[in-house]
Amino acid sequence: MPLKQGSLTDRVMQILMREGSIVAGMVIDEQGSSHGQTAAQALMLTKLTQWYCPIILVEQNPPLRLHTGNLAPPATRRTISELRSVAGGRAKRVIKGYFNAMVQTDLDEKLAAENIAYVVIMGQQTNCCVRCTAIGASDIDRQAHPGLVQNNIRVLSALSLMFSTYPSRDFLDHPMVEIYADA
Repeated sequence: MPLKQGSLTDRVMQILMREGSIVAGMVIDEQGSSHGQTAAQALMLTKLTQWYCPIILVEQNPPLRLHTGNLAPPATRRTISELRSVAGGRAKRVIKGYFNAMVQTDLDEKLAAENIAYVVIMGQQTNCCVRCTAIGASDIDRQAHPGLVQNNIRVLSALSLMFSTYPSRDFLDHPMVEIYADA
């Protein structure tokens, strides 16, 4: 399926106003330094907070892993200040040790507690951590782990919100994923 036409902003407004479903923003592994997508991510987070959408900051901490092979880069720092400041003080934090933020974290409980139906996902490594969290996949322990879509949560994003790699076909074409050309 090609990129969705229209804008992600319009789609989120449609969900909030017409469907009445709850949409959360999720920032994954934005702990290094600013890059070309940081401004678009900050703008989307600003919109989501203005619409009273919950925000979740997913941060990587490799020592949390039970498995020691294939270590991800050490990134135990907080989400970059440009994004943390617009996410606000009510943003929830999830510390992960695997590529998929659903593995050995309380993310599924946080999403269920707020009855989240959609997640606007943004972050580093579209072909790895963002993809694994969104649609599930084998992780560093070589076991398959479910992602957001297997938990019946629809994933929304835009190319301007994801960094480093164009989305892979299985991510882009998943029936519960909507990726827009425009944020």
